[in-house]
Amino acid sequence: MTPGSSTAAACSACGSPLHADQRYCLRCGARHGAPRVDPLEALGFPLAAVAEPASAPEEAPAAPAGARRVPSRRVAAGLAAATLALGVVAGAALGPGPSPSVAAAPQRLVALVVPSAAPPPATTTQDPPTEPEDDGSSDTPSASEDDPSSDDAASASDDSSSTTDDTTDTSAGDTDDTPADDDTTTTPAASDDDASSTSPSSTTTPAATVPAHVFLISLTGLDATAFAPASPLADLVAQGTLLSNYTAAAPSAAANEIALLGGQVPTADCNADLAACVLPAGETSLPDQLATDALTWHAYVADPAQRCAPTPSARVAVSLFTTLASRKDCASNVVDPATLDADLAKKTKTPALSLFVPAPPEDGSAGLDAVSAPLHALVAKITASAAYKADGILVVTSDAQAPGAAPGPLGALVLSPRATAARTVDAATGPVALLRSLEDLFGLDPLGAAAQVTAPALDGVLAPPVATASAASIFPHPSHPTNTTRRST
Repeated sequence: MTPGSSTAAACSACGSPLHADQRYCLRCGARHGAPRVDPLEALGFPLAAVAEPASAPEEAPAAPAGARRVPSRRVAAGLAAATLALGVVAGAALGPGPSPSVAAAPQRLVALVVPSAAPPPATTTQDPPTEPEDDGSSDTPSASEDDPSSDDAASASDDSSSTTDDTTDTSAGDTDDTPADDDTTTTPAASDDDASSTSPSSTTTPAATVPAHVFLISLTGLDATAFAPASPLADLVAQGTLLSNYTAAAPSAAANEIALLGGQVPTADCNADLAACVLPAGETSLPDQLATDALTWHAYVADPAQRCAPTPSARVAVSLFTTLASRKDCASNVVDPATLDADLAKKTKTPALSLFVPAPPEDGSAGLDAVSAPLHALVAKITASAAYKADGILVVTSDAQAPGAAPGPLGALVLSPRATAARTVDAATGPVALLRSLEDLFGLDPLGAAAQVTAPALDGVLAPPVATASAASIFPHPSHPTNTTRRST
């Protein structure tokens, strides 16, 4: 609008030119003309007061002809209220009913969380990590410095090294087959050819601690007379404790072998049908328990045809357990007796359990004379080893009487640094009770009928391993935990 137009007006406050329909002065902000109806003010929301100019406003220009009439405030308020009421009624009729609580409401409650801005990265500089010195002691690459596990691995390696140095020196204690005084535990196995090449302790699982080294020599066709004073074995009896009333659990050798290693006594006639006595896959034995607990075992079988053979043998207990005979490591556990020298050379190489199956004698007393010389040589070799001198237990027994012999005790001889020489124990015992004693020695849960044994075969035969221990701490029967494989003895 140009100045001087016939339709122009002047601001009553400052005199600035205004257009005919201009509501407010652009220069001073004064209102021009009468106020219009405001919807918010009509609904009851008061507006901020606008300062009126000191002088009286000019009369509002007359509305042009045909202009729409503005409703009054009351009419506008009534229309707005009616509109709101209609919306409420329509919503109640068409929409879902109100929920009794927020938890029952079908709508999902959404909480808007505005994350705070991430702090700017630090501007400080850091020197690059220093490469560790290569001392040539290991081929394993070291972890980077920004790996938090590297510090833990380093401390674990230091602790492992100090523990090994303080507890056992296998290279010094086993060279001359004389165990050190504190050589009672087995350190993690390392290569004998390169003892210095070891992995860090943080990535190596240590071998299980061997609580004892057990040697079982199973003869056959003998009875308690084999340990009589006039027997060729009398000198061995004088070195240990005789279980004079050790009796077979069943007439057959196979049944007694199964009872000794599995705690089960077959009801079938194993002599007539050996296959009926073979335990199916899934039945657990003492060697299975040891393998599960990272302990080693070997069966030294004299007859090569009976080592992991497809057909079972009544005298080879391993062949009577399908689980043992079908193991992938059967050939490395059932071995030639010629390997015994290497196993006994160092305590750390000696298995926790060693089973011996010598060639059986052909008949009665002549058989006893035939087995006497090799048995003496085998016993002498075992008792000279470092493992036996430290914590060894050697048991010599028979799995069956000679054919046609009258039923009676088989007898068993126990040799050990913890057994009393030239002693006889007359308590009734047998293969299942002997299994219970061996499981107690290794800290294992009893298998089969061994769980019901209240008097293990070696209970009271072995002295405590330390002066402060009691017999109850070694064989804590009759209550044993059954929820674990290895128990703390």
